[in-house]
Amino acid sequence: MWTNVKGKPYLNLYPLKDDSVANYLMKETVPCGNDKQFELRIQWQDGLEVLAAEPGVSIDEVLLAVICIVLAKYTYQKQITVNVRTDAVEKQIGCKLDGRQPFASLLRQVGEQMNSQNVADRVDSCVERIVFCSSGRETVDQHLKFTPLSGKFGVTLKIEYKDVLSSESVWRMGEHILHVLNKVADQPDILLEAIEMVSPIEKDLLLTRFNRTESSILDQTFIPQFEHMVECYPERIAMKHNDIEISYAHANRAANQLARYFLDQGITTQAFVVIAMPRSHLFGICVLALWKIRAIYVPVEHDYPKERLAQILGECEAAHILTSSHSVRHEGVTAIQINDELLQAIALLDDKNVVQNYLMEDISYVIYTSGSTGKPKGVMIEHRGMMNHLLAKIEDFSITEQTAVAQMASQCFDISVWQLFAPLIAGGRTVIYEKQAVTAVKTLVHQLIADRISILEIVPSYLAAMLEFLKRRTVKLEHLQLLMVTGEIVKPFLLETWFQLYPEIPFANVYGPTEASDDITHYFSDKALLADYVPIGKPIRNMTVYIFDRFDNLCPVGAVGEICVAGDGVGPGYVRNIEKTNAVFGIAPFQNECVRMYRTGDLGYWLSDGNIRFIGRKDNQVKVKGYRIELEEIENTFMRIANVQEIAADVINHDGGNAIAVYYVHDREMDIPAVIQAARQVLPEYMIPIRFIRMEHMPTLVSGKLDRKQLQKHALAYSLGDS
Repeated sequence: MWTNVKGKPYLNLYPLKDDSVANYLMKETVPCGNDKQFELRIQWQDGLEVLAAEPGVSIDEVLLAVICIVLAKYTYQKQITVNVRTDAVEKQIGCKLDGRQPFASLLRQVGEQMNSQNVADRVDSCVERIVFCSSGRETVDQHLKFTPLSGKFGVTLKIEYKDVLSSESVWRMGEHILHVLNKVADQPDILLEAIEMVSPIEKDLLLTRFNRTESSILDQTFIPQFEHMVECYPERIAMKHNDIEISYAHANRAANQLARYFLDQGITTQAFVVIAMPRSHLFGICVLALWKIRAIYVPVEHDYPKERLAQILGECEAAHILTSSHSVRHEGVTAIQINDELLQAIALLDDKNVVQNYLMEDISYVIYTSGSTGKPKGVMIEHRGMMNHLLAKIEDFSITEQTAVAQMASQCFDISVWQLFAPLIAGGRTVIYEKQAVTAVKTLVHQLIADRISILEIVPSYLAAMLEFLKRRTVKLEHLQLLMVTGEIVKPFLLETWFQLYPEIPFANVYGPTEASDDITHYFSDKALLADYVPIGKPIRNMTVYIFDRFDNLCPVGAVGEICVAGDGVGPGYVRNIEKTNAVFGIAPFQNECVRMYRTGDLGYWLSDGNIRFIGRKDNQVKVKGYRIELEEIENTFMRIANVQEIAADVINHDGGNAIAVYYVHDREMDIPAVIQAARQVLPEYMIPIRFIRMEHMPTLVSGKLDRKQLQKHALAYSLGDS
């Protein structure tokens, strides 16, 4: 079974005719299919003869070493195990591939194991169903079998496979085997990290055809474009919150007056200003006012724990906090209470547009995400990146003056930015829903209808709850033009159910990191999918997506690698954190000029049509209710609070979505209510675990790493015990 660094299979689903051999190999269960075969003819002059002429080296060993390299690159693995069957013996060959290792060294390693009478040590990443058969012996239940057959002019490598794989994907793998063989034949001492599978033709496909995203150059920040909409549609409704409707002209006047008030309060250009307010029209007006004076808004939940809020205020060196409550006070920080009374009190201030020299490289906002050390990271986004994303939403989703967008996300979540502000530079309408309004599905659905919502964006777990309600009732969503899902992997059955109920309303799956101004890919569908996965789509305007192997070589179609993104949307990094910034931000390759690139830490692969399939994280970062969370932050917090011997946090399925469970080793039961109460002083509510499971010891893999798959089994047993 292929496992990733967290000990879990990359995916439990098996799409028919998938573009990825790697995806097929990494399944725990694969449907039975008919056998098919593909023959790769390798001429002696392709380099095989040169390599096989080395003393003590056989043709089979050369091919097996090359196949191990290709499989490692396809599956983003460092360790490969292949079942080898000969006339004399059947054994497992285990290869640990070090990037600094020359190919000749790997070839010797394979040869020693082939000639050894001992069975190779099993490595954590084991593929039971890959067979390298160097005899004519029949094998049973193999899922991918390589058989070299020597001939007068070379070798025919017969590749047998189940027909759930497309012939195209197996043919591609054969081409990559031949390509790598040529590489190592020319340079037997080439380092493994320098071996690239992508041919010049494939490189053009990946860099040019799949990333044809150039669009108009951005030359205006948000405020000038918003003020243009004010001139065009002064009386049109810009924002609606509960029963309050704010016109474009009203919003602009209020923002201008508030901007001048902020200047009087000492808020300066590019100052960080924390906003601790619930979702409302007042929040939107505050952001407009800050942008008018080129300040930076930093949203936090109005009920954040004091310790977390203090961390953010300190790191930003924020001198001002905007709040709707008297209770939010911090030493050395000026609190400005925002309410209708303040807006009335400043009504005599000049309401004309504030004159500023707006710059695209100015920071527009900072979103704080979870950090592995227990300290949140502040992601800075420039106006250039924000505007590129807003325009991508407007263009791809056809947002016009007739569009009404539901603003349902927390203001601390990056998707809230486009939900709130994209309609305002297209003449459209933003409808703001408070946290409590979103909780009750029935109430929200009827409100969406009453508000004539055109575009709705939710996380898959909420969609599942909404579909359960919609299936029991006949509800017409006559104004809805697009359903968007984000934040978590969406299961195909949700699409199938959606299109059964609303075949006329298209669906979009969107993906992107906060560090790149939110979404970087969009996927659209107007019908249910046959595959058992939903792609995350193609790159948006002015953004380039790379998928790299472990050594920063481009991954071809179907090979799993890390998703990296470059372009206008990539921010400058984290607030006052050079070390973390340098770890994941850099300069993009293959570009004519200095363009920023961000490493997402997410794994995925290209499909042959230029869409991307998301696989999961390469680290311990997960998403819960759309929030990005570092499991280590939860572990560190509870280790400190509960004083236990060992602790691990992981994601479990709960009510159709993700939730956090904590596993711990201790000589007595944890005082869970007390621990939760203490944790709430440090962590926001979405990071509080719903389940605490005491363990005698933590399960480990052969390598000694935590076996998270076993943790999942404990969680399931715990749930069954409760029921």
